[in-house]
Amino acid sequence: MTTRHSKSRLKIVLGFICALLFIIGIHGFQTNYKQSNSVFKTSIKVLNNKPTVELADQFFEKPTVELARASMALDRLFQQKTNGFSPDINQTKKQGFESQFYTFREFNQLIYTLKQTYPHLLHVEQIGSGSVKGLPIWALKISDNPEQRENEPAVLFTSIHHAKELLGGQLCMYLLQYFLQGYEKDERIKKWVDDNAIWMVPILNPDGYELVMDEDRSPQFWRKNLRDNNGNGKFDPRIDGVDINRNYDFNWDDESDNDPRSWYYRGPYPFSEKETQAIRDLALRERFAIHLDFHSYGEVILYPWDNFTPPPDKNLIIDLATNIAKQVRRNRSIDHYAIRPLNGRLGQSSVWMRGRAGVLSFIVEVGDSHVPKAWQVSNITESCANTAFYVLDRLYYSAIKGVVRNAYNKRPILAEIEFDRYASSVVENPYSDSETGFYFRIAEAGKYKITFSAPGFRSKIVHDVIVDSDKITTLNVELFPIEEMYPSAN
Repeated sequence: MTTRHSKSRLKIVLGFICALLFIIGIHGFQTNYKQSNSVFKTSIKVLNNKPTVELADQFFEKPTVELARASMALDRLFQQKTNGFSPDINQTKKQGFESQFYTFREFNQLIYTLKQTYPHLLHVEQIGSGSVKGLPIWALKISDNPEQRENEPAVLFTSIHHAKELLGGQLCMYLLQYFLQGYEKDERIKKWVDDNAIWMVPILNPDGYELVMDEDRSPQFWRKNLRDNNGNGKFDPRIDGVDINRNYDFNWDDESDNDPRSWYYRGPYPFSEKETQAIRDLALRERFAIHLDFHSYGEVILYPWDNFTPPPDKNLIIDLATNIAKQVRRNRSIDHYAIRPLNGRLGQSSVWMRGRAGVLSFIVEVGDSHVPKAWQVSNITESCANTAFYVLDRLYYSAIKGVVRNAYNKRPILAEIEFDRYASSVVENPYSDSETGFYFRIAEAGKYKITFSAPGFRSKIVHDVIVDSDKITTLNVELFPIEEMYPSAN
């Protein structure tokens, strides 16, 4: 009996030791996983166990980054390879899941360094700031005359509407360096930069991005900005934040989420957020021909829209989306990206761009995970850069451009431009530039009737305008002021 009891006690002790070792092993695995090159999801429940004051202090202790604080470490990020041209951006900077991505400070430092190195090609402009912490939203213009407004098409690339979607920002910075470093070395790049205004907004959600990229104290799957929804002056991940890609004023209140606790909360009213206001103002000022908004993930091109009255140029939109998708292959197969329609009732950026700003706009869902392995980042960004290259090449054919002027004094006019085949009560028509009178519109090959109109001017209708499939049609227009056509009696 004694021996039997001893054996039982031994089994119990051994079982307890095994269980303890198992728990320690799981903890060690979790710790190593958190510190490895893969992302981990911080539990909101765990965060919420902390007192509100402690949690808020933890999130807001980091100071605002200033652009001018460039460091010597940036020299390593900026080195060019000696044999041939290749932008060198994927340097490892620190340990942790985000070691393959730029921190917010590194973004600022790199922009500063590039501006100092390429002042003749790069214009840097702060177009807004984060809604809570006030971190800067930078718009970058690449052009042969970056400080001037010229009569040339404008294209826009944006990323990081959503804080956790890191690949888009990396892709924008890859493109930025690709254009700047390759300008003197590649005739194709030089032509793009000389002929067009290439705009980028790499981090539209700077407050959220900085939160995600702080490894020690952040919910790394955070999606929204940091709006203080309950007004208590503290950051609470259970209730705060707005999904800024649901905050645009196009069908904003149809099917979007009005619950502040939701990951997809649309905000209290359209354009309530400084981030979306910044893009709105830039788009209405620059009159972009086409826009790519980089998100992650899904390996799909999303186009506007297919769930209510379709845009009048739907065939053109689908053709563009199909060709954009053909430029990039999936990460784990030889298939190209797919195309899929956006929900036009959610207040998203691309539906607002098409519906209200006259811009052909697409969302590119980059990659097959939010945070891929470090060795995959370079391949994904280089592959997805082809979508931008296609967009730039597409500006050279099957399009129409021109300048609208006052017939009396030859000054440029902000004019509405209506193509008969693309007119609809659902969408706004494109406009010419207010400062230069320049307009540019990608269109399907064919014959059009185009109406030019502006307040205080007599409208002009031009019939039988031919858009060729292999070149750009030029059509300059002069509008007569109403008072000149019909002078008042003395």
